[in-house]
Amino acid sequence: MTSDQVFALFLLFIGFLLGVIPGIVRHGFRMMGHCCATSDVIDEICTDATTYLEDNVMSPLYRTAAEYYNQSFETLMFSGGLHSDELNTLLRFGSQVNQFNRGLDQVHEVSLAMPGSDREIDETKRLRIKALELISQKEAVEYAEKYKLKFDKGDTRYDAVRASIDQLKDVPVWGWIWRQITQPKSP
Repeated sequence: MTSDQVFALFLLFIGFLLGVIPGIVRHGFRMMGHCCATSDVIDEICTDATTYLEDNVMSPLYRTAAEYYNQSFETLMFSGGLHSDELNTLLRFGSQVNQFNRGLDQVHEVSLAMPGSDREIDETKRLRIKALELISQKEAVEYAEKYKLKFDKGDTRYDAVRASIDQLKDVPVWGWIWRQITQPKSP
């Protein structure tokens, strides 16, 4: 091999690196941004659930920010950088958020069809139990006692997703790059 050929291979290699590395680094920064955005949305959902429990309104007009959570979750899921336990934790929390929103709709429908009925009270009670999963364990125990609800005193889904997303927020850019390279892609 001549020196010109070696130099051409070197330039080819450098060109390859210059073409690939910026995209991978951008991906790492994008994942860090989605983790921060997801963290903020989780806090907003927790605030909505706490507001529902505090206001003692059976059927409020607001719904939680499930669509924003789902968008961030999708991006994180398809990034190929999540471990299966992190993925399951985020999925279970998102499912609980969607159930809570459906419960708000259902309580509203029942309150219009049968105001003051036992069914309305039962649906509200079920919805409050769903809301307990979207707030911290300490707050959930307090509200469960206030409303006399049966509640498992273990960690809530909020506690699990908060711990998971806080760990993901602490992953540096190079950590996301390494995860992208070493993790198999999610389905």
